[in-house]
Amino acid sequence: MRQSRRICITSLGSGLDSQVDFRSTQAQYFLIFNEKGGLEEAILNSHIKPDESPRFAIQELADKGVSIFITSSVDNNTFSALNAAEIKVFSVPPNLTAKQAFTLWHRDRISVLMAPNQAGNLEGGRGRGMGRGFGGGLGERNFRFNPQKRR
Repeated sequence: MRQSRRICITSLGSGLDSQVDFRSTQAQYFLIFNEKGGLEEAILNSHIKPDESPRFAIQELADKGVSIFITSSVDNNTFSALNAAEIKVFSVPPNLTAKQAFTLWHRDRISVLMAPNQAGNLEGGRGRGMGRGFGGGLGERNFRFNPQKRR
């Protein structure tokens, strides 16, 4: 007997009309659907901390039997962890509701992601964003090199 697939959609709220959350494993809620589109469970994500690995949230989803993960964007760490858990990843355009995202998947209008579709982490790093201070200034007397202008 074939086991029914469970589908997880990242969401900003707990209902079908909630907008898909673009933060993948940092999403506010994980909505778990059956293959027919019935909302089985809305899980408030307890793994939202920006410095927490995506593996904790993904392990929770894997323990619930999720085999399909639908969100707007997936970074490299999340993509790797989902693949390790053998969960297929699908990406939907932003500003859709969870119900619309499920419908796109159910009608085969979206395809499996083969690579991350977001560089880095949306939460940002711990740096100060100012670099190490080597260069970038105008130098002596506001000199700027202009190859068109000859002295």
